[in-house]
Amino acid sequence: MLHRDVGTPTKRCKTILVGGVQTEYVSDTDSDSDDDCKILGSSWIKPSPVAMNMDRTEKGDVDDPANASNGESLQTHNLLRTANGGVVEQLVYPSGSPSSFEAKVSAVMYFNEDSSQYSSRKEVKVKEKLVLGNNNSRVDANVGSAVGTSSSKFNPDRKGKGKMTNSKREGYQAGPKFAFFKADKDEHSEDDEEEELQADPDAQDWPGPFATAARIYEEREAKLRARELNSSKVGKSANRVIVWSPSKDRKNPARAQAPSLSSLCLNTLMEHSECIESLGGIPEELKNKLLKILCHSRKMKTHLLHELLCDSPTELHLSECSWLSEDDFEKTFEKCSTESLQDLQLDISGRCMPDYILPSTLAKVPNCMPLLRKISLKGNYRLSDNGLGTIISAAPSLSSLNLCECSLLTSSGIDVLANKLHSVLRELYIDECTNVDALAILPALQKINHLEVLSMSGIQSVCDKFVKELIAVHGSNLKELAFAGCLELTSSSIKTIGEYCQELTSLDLRNLDRLRDSAMRHLRGCRLIRKLKLQRNAFSDEAVSRYLEESGGCLTELMLNNVKKVGDLTALAISLKCSVLLEALDLSFCRELTDEALGLIVDSCPTLRILKLFGCTQVTDLFLKGHSNTSVKIVGIEGSILVQMDNR
Repeated sequence: MLHRDVGTPTKRCKTILVGGVQTEYVSDTDSDSDDDCKILGSSWIKPSPVAMNMDRTEKGDVDDPANASNGESLQTHNLLRTANGGVVEQLVYPSGSPSSFEAKVSAVMYFNEDSSQYSSRKEVKVKEKLVLGNNNSRVDANVGSAVGTSSSKFNPDRKGKGKMTNSKREGYQAGPKFAFFKADKDEHSEDDEEEELQADPDAQDWPGPFATAARIYEEREAKLRARELNSSKVGKSANRVIVWSPSKDRKNPARAQAPSLSSLCLNTLMEHSECIESLGGIPEELKNKLLKILCHSRKMKTHLLHELLCDSPTELHLSECSWLSEDDFEKTFEKCSTESLQDLQLDISGRCMPDYILPSTLAKVPNCMPLLRKISLKGNYRLSDNGLGTIISAAPSLSSLNLCECSLLTSSGIDVLANKLHSVLRELYIDECTNVDALAILPALQKINHLEVLSMSGIQSVCDKFVKELIAVHGSNLKELAFAGCLELTSSSIKTIGEYCQELTSLDLRNLDRLRDSAMRHLRGCRLIRKLKLQRNAFSDEAVSRYLEESGGCLTELMLNNVKKVGDLTALAISLKCSVLLEALDLSFCRELTDEALGLIVDSCPTLRILKLFGCTQVTDLFLKGHSNTSVKIVGIEGSILVQMDNR
């Protein structure tokens, strides 16, 4: 018999009746569960599965000692153990003993295969069979072979279920026929690679860029013709509120008006600006127009600037000073007199006008520009808080100050400005001054006595709290407000504006995506607005139309750029309520507007001078050649976009 190993730790034992024989089991772990008890053998490890042959009778069962032969007192069995190299031992047990082979076979059927202790050994098991022969002779133990005509297969994983039913056997046999294995997406066979490399015999060669461009052009023309024929079906055909038909009297487009004599002369001077020696005797109004044309065409010269300043002008407008160097600026302004200047514009002057050059040019002494009321230094990226203080000291009567895009200015500069100009300042433009904090300058802005215009577009620190506290002080005096791109603003700020700013004439709310239809409802109280700019807002067609119906009678300029929901209701409201004073209308990227809607707007607004339709790909010749307003200029559909952008 097999004995326990010497020195083995004492473990909890259990005696059970297996096949009519009492068999002793011992716990394989330190737990108290009976499921962890294992048969007592030569060692405490699980025996590896083997193929064993044993004698049995035709009617009896090996587990039942009643069916065993009475004359046989001892049975010799072959126990094959394959452990650590496959050593085979042959052991002999008395029949019916606790360690007999019959007891081991019965115990295996109750063996707990789910124990985690032997999970690693399960993965390396060899598939073997246990076959019980039906002869009464001694049986040879052969690994992997079966002897006898009648056999029963035992699988340890089946936990003692000795037979496989017919239905299960048929299921195992038919399973592979119905199994489906999804192929890995990343697997590519050599055949697939060969197919990818093979050229498609039916593929056509590319016709070339010219043929492709011609085909695209033809397709575009076909689509435009289809749109023109089916224009009446575009948009909200179910709820049609627009009634308009193209004019039959307008067979030919109106002729362009001939340019005036003065404009022809100014253009001639612009083209030959290098030949101009003197501007003496030219009226100041024409000088300003010539100066504007020269700056726009970038043909402005230093000697022309000197000629303008020698006459001690009251106005000087240089909308673009990037052509002017620092030395030329200093030489020009240090010799001329600035005492008579009332309006000075030096935009984009960062190259020529740093802080340290101001004392020798514009601010020679304090109060050297006593009459200056308006100054614009837009885009001067070298102007700091100190430079701003120098200019304010030289012009203490400033009522309008444009400091847009002066990136070096901070909140301290605005504080200095408010302290020195609080009694005279009325207009302040500080768009895109990124170093200015809105809440930090709020006390300074509240000090200004008569603030009428405030533009803070692009300053992200502008919030609802800032607007509420500012409007509470200046709301009744404000006439123009610009908060374009101040993304923190909500409809609550618009409600405050609508309640307090009854005298408001201009409002810029572009690119505020947090505003909802309620904002348009709050604006109905501002009935004097003449310029309203909306762009990329989420307002509905109904909200815009209701505002125009109630408060749009004074509008002279309306921008609805990229307000995508604008449609027939808005077009009808414009034609009915805004037709008297409206001069400029921007409907770019409003693709819900049909030819009929645009035709109704243009024909109903005789004062309309410019209509912007950039991005309106739905517009066809039905509108362009069918409206009857000969004075309107439509931009964004045909011609050079760069030239038309100057009409902003």
